[in-house]
Amino acid sequence: MAQHYDNPAKYIMLEYSQEFAEFMVGHSDITVLERLETEEPTFKTHQNDSTLKVQFGNETVILHTEVQTDDSRKPMWSRIVGYNGFLVNLHEIPVYSNVLYLHPKAGRDDKGYYAYKGHGYEYVLRYKVIRLIEIDGQSILEMQAPGLSIFPPRPHALACGM
Repeated sequence: MAQHYDNPAKYIMLEYSQEFAEFMVGHSDITVLERLETEEPTFKTHQNDSTLKVQFGNETVILHTEVQTDDSRKPMWSRIVGYNGFLVNLHEIPVYSNVLYLHPKAGRDDKGYYAYKGHGYEYVLRYKVIRLIEIDGQSILEMQAPGLSIFPPRPHALACGM
Protein backbone atom coordinates (compact mmCIF):
# COMPACT_ATOMS: atom_id res chain seq x y z
CA MET A 1 0.00 0.00 0.00
CA ALA A 2 2.88 2.39 0.76
CA GLN A 3 4.10 2.16 -2.85
CA HIS A 4 0.79 3.69 -3.98
CA TYR A 5 1.88 6.90 -2.24
CA ASP A 6 5.65 6.59 -2.43
CA ASN A 7 6.02 6.45 -6.20
CA PRO A 8 3.69 9.38 -7.02
CA ALA A 9 5.36 11.47 -4.31
CA LYS A 10 8.81 10.68 -5.72
CA TYR A 11 7.61 11.56 -9.21
CA ILE A 12 6.26 14.93 -8.06
CA MET A 13 9.42 15.69 -6.05
CA LEU A 14 11.53 15.12 -9.17
CA GLU A 15 9.21 16.56 -11.82
CA TYR A 16 8.46 19.71 -9.81
CA SER A 17 11.74 19.85 -7.90
CA GLN A 18 11.91 23.66 -7.75
CA GLU A 19 8.46 24.01 -6.22
CA PHE A 20 9.07 21.07 -3.91
CA ALA A 21 12.37 22.51 -2.66
CA GLU A 22 10.72 25.89 -1.98
CA PHE A 23 7.94 24.16 -0.05
CA MET A 24 10.35 22.06 2.03
CA VAL A 25 12.53 24.96 3.16
CA GLY A 26 9.70 27.49 3.34
CA HIS A 27 11.48 30.04 1.13
CA SER A 28 11.42 30.97 -2.52
CA ASP A 29 15.09 32.08 -2.52
CA ILE A 30 16.33 28.60 -3.33
CA THR A 31 17.46 27.29 -6.71
CA VAL A 32 17.61 23.62 -7.66
CA LEU A 33 20.95 23.16 -9.41
CA GLU A 34 20.84 19.47 -10.17
CA ARG A 35 18.84 16.32 -9.49
CA LEU A 36 21.26 13.91 -7.85
CA GLU A 37 21.14 10.14 -8.14
CA THR A 38 19.02 8.69 -5.34
CA GLU A 39 19.98 5.04 -5.68
CA GLU A 40 22.56 3.93 -3.17
CA PRO A 41 24.62 1.01 -4.43
CA THR A 42 24.74 -1.75 -1.87
CA PHE A 43 27.40 -3.88 -3.50
CA LYS A 44 30.27 -1.62 -2.41
CA THR A 45 31.85 -2.77 0.83
CA HIS A 46 34.19 -1.11 3.24
CA GLN A 47 35.49 -2.51 6.48
CA ASN A 48 35.89 -0.07 9.35
CA ASP A 49 39.03 -0.44 11.42
CA SER A 50 37.20 -1.18 14.67
CA THR A 51 33.46 -1.18 15.35
CA LEU A 52 32.32 -2.47 18.73
CA LYS A 53 28.93 -2.54 20.43
CA VAL A 54 29.64 -1.52 24.03
CA GLN A 55 27.86 -0.68 27.26
CA PHE A 56 29.03 2.81 28.22
CA GLY A 57 27.59 3.98 31.53
CA ASN A 58 23.91 3.12 31.32
CA GLU A 59 23.64 3.16 27.52
CA THR A 60 24.52 0.77 24.73
CA VAL A 61 26.51 2.47 21.96
CA ILE A 62 28.70 1.72 18.97
CA LEU A 63 32.37 2.54 19.61
CA HIS A 64 33.95 3.16 16.22
CA THR A 65 37.68 3.80 15.75
CA GLU A 66 39.61 4.56 12.59
CA VAL A 67 43.41 4.24 12.58
CA GLN A 68 45.20 6.54 10.15
CA THR A 69 48.89 6.49 9.31
CA ASP A 70 48.93 9.49 6.97
CA ASP A 71 46.54 12.00 5.47
CA SER A 72 44.16 10.41 3.01
CA ARG A 73 42.67 11.94 -0.14
CA LYS A 74 39.24 12.18 1.50
CA PRO A 75 39.16 14.33 4.65
CA MET A 76 38.70 12.34 7.84
CA TRP A 77 35.61 14.33 8.86
CA SER A 78 33.95 13.26 5.61
CA ARG A 79 34.80 9.61 6.19
CA ILE A 80 33.54 9.73 9.79
CA VAL A 81 30.26 11.33 8.65
CA GLY A 82 29.77 8.42 6.22
CA TYR A 83 30.64 5.75 8.77
CA ASN A 84 28.35 7.32 11.38
CA GLY A 85 25.44 7.56 8.97
CA PHE A 86 25.86 3.91 7.99
CA LEU A 87 26.23 2.68 11.58
CA VAL A 88 23.32 4.73 12.97
CA ASN A 89 21.11 3.57 10.11
CA LEU A 90 22.07 -0.07 10.64
CA HIS A 91 22.01 -0.27 14.45
CA GLU A 92 19.79 2.67 15.48
CA ILE A 93 21.92 3.49 18.52
CA PRO A 94 24.46 6.28 19.20
CA VAL A 95 27.89 6.04 17.59
CA TYR A 96 30.97 7.31 19.42
CA SER A 97 33.79 7.74 16.90
CA ASN A 98 37.53 8.05 17.38
CA VAL A 99 40.45 8.60 15.06
CA LEU A 100 43.88 7.38 16.10
CA TYR A 101 46.63 9.07 14.08
CA LEU A 102 49.83 7.02 14.12
CA HIS A 103 52.19 9.32 12.22
CA PRO A 104 53.20 12.61 13.90
CA LYS A 105 52.32 14.60 10.78
CA ALA A 106 48.99 12.91 10.08
CA GLY A 107 45.76 14.70 10.89
CA ARG A 108 47.41 17.86 12.17
CA ASP A 109 44.44 19.93 11.00
CA ASP A 110 41.77 17.50 12.20
CA LYS A 111 39.71 19.34 14.80
CA GLY A 112 37.48 16.34 15.52
CA TYR A 113 34.24 17.80 14.24
CA TYR A 114 32.15 18.63 11.23
CA ALA A 115 29.27 21.06 11.36
CA TYR A 116 27.08 23.27 9.24
CA LYS A 117 24.10 25.45 9.97
CA GLY A 118 21.75 27.54 7.90
CA HIS A 119 18.16 28.20 6.95
CA GLY A 120 16.77 26.32 9.94
CA TYR A 121 18.99 23.27 9.45
CA GLU A 122 21.86 22.15 11.60
CA TYR A 123 24.22 19.19 11.60
CA VAL A 124 26.99 18.61 14.11
CA LEU A 125 29.29 15.61 14.42
CA ARG A 126 32.06 15.46 16.99
CA TYR A 127 34.59 12.67 17.25
CA LYS A 128 37.65 12.14 19.40
CA VAL A 129 41.07 12.68 17.83
CA ILE A 130 43.96 10.83 19.45
CA ARG A 131 47.51 11.33 18.22
CA LEU A 132 50.04 8.62 19.04
CA ILE A 133 52.76 11.23 19.46
CA GLU A 134 50.76 12.83 22.32
CA ILE A 135 50.15 9.60 24.27
CA ASP A 136 52.08 9.21 27.52
CA GLY A 137 53.83 5.95 26.70
CA GLN A 138 55.06 5.33 30.25
CA SER A 139 51.53 5.32 31.69
CA ILE A 140 50.46 2.75 29.10
CA LEU A 141 53.44 0.55 29.92
CA GLU A 142 52.59 0.78 33.63
CA MET A 143 49.08 -0.51 32.91
CA GLN A 144 50.66 -3.85 31.91
CA ALA A 145 47.95 -4.36 29.29
CA PRO A 146 49.50 -6.43 26.46
CA GLY A 147 46.84 -5.27 24.00
CA LEU A 148 47.99 -1.67 24.38
CA SER A 149 51.72 -2.35 24.17
CA ILE A 150 51.88 -1.23 20.53
CA PHE A 151 50.79 2.33 21.37
CA PRO A 152 53.62 3.86 23.43
CA PRO A 153 55.81 5.88 21.03
CA ARG A 154 59.16 4.23 20.54
CA PRO A 155 62.24 6.51 20.54
CA HIS A 156 63.62 4.89 17.36
CA ALA A 157 60.27 5.31 15.58
CA LEU A 158 60.16 9.00 16.47
CA ALA A 159 63.73 9.51 15.24
CA CYS A 160 62.79 7.91 11.91
CA GLY A 161 59.77 10.18 11.49
CA MET A 162 57.23 7.41 12.09
